[in-house]
Amino acid sequence: MKASLRVACAITLDIQRGRLKPGERLVVSRLAARYRVDRATVDKALVTLLCNGTTRSLELPSKHRRWFVADRAPAPRSP
Repeated sequence: MKASLRVACAITLDIQRGRLKPGERLVVSRLAARYRVDRATVDKALVTLLCNGTTRSLELPSKHRRWFVADRAPAPRSP
């Protein structure tokens, strides 16, 4: 499994378990340290989660983004 997908799954689990709350800011450098990956991997994971509505972003004039847990994260899927 790609590292970015592994991180996306881990972030999703942290949201579902309440470790990350709706509206909470996601700091890329902290997530990279938590999941022991580089910042680019976290960025890719957050973009993946943006596409499915789990995260949202705010683009800043400096071409950086601030990431947040979506206010309403998707419900877990049944197997």
